Amino acid sequence: MSRSINNAGLNLVKKFEGFSPEAYLCPAGVLTIGYGHTGGVSPGQTMTKEEAEAVLRQDLAESVTHVERLITVPLTSNQFSALVSFVFNVGAGNLQSSTLKRKLNAGNYGAVPSELARWVKITDPVTKEKKTMRGLVRRRAAEAELWLTPDKADSAEGSVAMPQRVENADPHDDPAVPTIEQITNTMRRLGYKIFRGKDRTGHKRNYDLNIFGVRAANIRAGAFDDWIGVFWMNWDTGGWEFHIWNATTDPGTYWLNQPLNVSGTAILVPDQYRSSYQIGLHRNKYEALVQCKPIKVYRDNNKDDVLDMMPDTIQRGLFGINIHRASTDHRSVKVEKWSAGCQVIADPRCFARLMDICNLAEYEWGPIFSYTLLTQEQLAGQ
Repeated sequence: MSRSINNAGLNLVKKFEGFSPEAYLCPAGVLTIGYGHTGGVSPGQTMTKEEAEAVLRQDLAESVTHVERLITVPLTSNQFSALVSFVFNVGAGNLQSSTLKRKLNAGNYGAVPSELARWVKITDPVTKEKKTMRGLVRRRAAEAELWLTPDKADSAEGSVAMPQRVENADPHDDPAVPTIEQITNTMRRLGYKIFRGKDRTGHKRNYDLNIFGVRAANIRAGAFDDWIGVFWMNWDTGGWEFHIWNATTDPGTYWLNQPLNVSGTAILVPDQYRSSYQIGLHRNKYEALVQCKPIKVYRDNNKDDVLDMMPDTIQRGLFGINIHRASTDHRSVKVEKWSAGCQVIADPRCFARLMDICNLAEYEWGPIFSYTLLTQEQLAGQ
């Protein structure tokens, strides 16, 4: 049985296409009318909103057929609808020849958001040069967000003021999971900057990321008992978008007992590190957030599994304290060798989600990010 685009996908298409009752030339120089309809449009042609909606559904039915034909792996309703929007915008031929299709049909679902983000340029009909279109950047980001949204969160109307998505933890079952209210209240109390999605001119843009970590009160190393997360102002819903994952912000016992530095193993000092991370390669192997400016670390040289964070051991410099994942194919339980001071997410799928979000943010704000490390005690007001 043929599938169809869901309400979230339909509303996304209508929002970005916009309605025009008269034929016009789009930025690519193509005659367009209604909700992005381009087939058989004549100069001076007009169309009512009702006619445009009927034509849109016909056009989308064609895009649905193309996605069903070209994509051979199972898709959720939101994933399917995101690709229908994409095909409606760029055409089935581009999906057919895309790296996105090749990677997805090979089972690499996590590659889709970053592949979508590549399709943001048009050819200027006058100069014939390719140029990035801000509207396409926003549309690809919206399609990627729909792709990442579980079907149970699909809703045609309304939004939650402060949506919170927690992977590998249920905030109702585990009261230790930090909430966005705790994070933002603590950041304000400590005088840290909260990025709110407005540039210097006051223009509103999504994906102005606040990347953070929360260190648990437990001073014994070895477990993924901390948290790493990200939140940003989603101007499409008018609320914060919030994600949080199990992680460690401490070194594992292996490197505590065998320090790489003569002064001791590095433990990141809780603080806000502005513009200190960028998208790069962790150990020249895979894409991660890598340190690009000096940060502060404690030096623990006791060679035991207790985290010693003494103020008189603090050093500042470029130490390669990156934000990366543990295993490539499963969620890790013990830190072991995965961290010598880096901030490490336990589940590779969750880390892939973070990098997808960062790649979307790069198109809006650039490749540089800030990181704020908090503690469980600070969240409790201590």
